Amino acid sequence: MGYLLQIERDLDAMEAAGDVVEHYRETLGDWTAAVFSYEYHWKSGQTQDVSLLDGRDMRLLRALAAQIDSINLAPTAAADELAQLRLKLGEARELIEAAGPPLLEAGARRYLLGLVFEADRCLDEIRTFGAATLRSVTFELGGAMHTVADHASDENDKKRWRERARGVLVEWAGLIPATAITTTVAEGIKAIGS
Repeated sequence: MGYLLQIERDLDAMEAAGDVVEHYRETLGDWTAAVFSYEYHWKSGQTQDVSLLDGRDMRLLRALAAQIDSINLAPTAAADELAQLRLKLGEARELIEAAGPPLLEAGARRYLLGLVFEADRCLDEIRTFGAATLRSVTFELGGAMHTVADHASDENDKKRWRERARGVLVEWAGLIPATAITTTVAEGIKAIGS
């Protein structure tokens, strides 16, 4: 199911960039049916293999995967980048755990710690599930940490939270330019605040 959701997100991103994706969208229902296999009784005791997906639909799915790879929509990260990201996530966790009211209320603290946990889990499973979810979670975490920094009244807190947020985000610098990340996050936060 997670793959289907990621396919939908990727199709949205491709369409927003001007790519033609109708042929993929038309087949999405068939891919969903194959995942859930709702046309076949799971406990019917069938002793033979059943093809859940038409060969053309499978070829189209492979074509989509190749297109996503070729446009680098789901970039991969090297082992050393992933190790560095894990370190930065640990630093973010320490900062979040140490923070309390009024800078960080309990609900926001749980939310941020949940994002760190999710990012760690994604790192553990990156070879199986790829980097797309990890990228999304780390961008969400970095943006949320920048928001905390912007609401901090103490200048040292502002600086510390911004540095840790940048540390989480810049680990994708090999994939996306660091200046684009920090500028985009900063602009996004300004837009939310206004």
